Amino acid sequence: MHFFNLYISSAGQYKSVVLGVKVAPNLGWMKTDQEGYESEGSVAGINWGLVAEFYFAENYAFGTGFTFNFQNGKLSYPG
Repeated sequence: MHFFNLYISSAGQYKSVVLGVKVAPNLGWMKTDQEGYESEGSVAGINWGLVAEFYFAENYAFGTGFTFNFQNGKLSYPG
């Protein structure tokens, strides 16, 4: 699920490379089968990254990018 995408481009002009920024929310949780440890619910996180489209024809492109994913969770343990 993408929450926010920003692409830098201009209409009416052919661009060979289009760059963008990706930001999306996520939920993370931990689950364990270990005795004495217990899950305490989910925690909101975020992922973000950079994306690029490389056009090799006017209507055809190769898209790539990378994303940093920050997920959290709560876990209680004895002691």
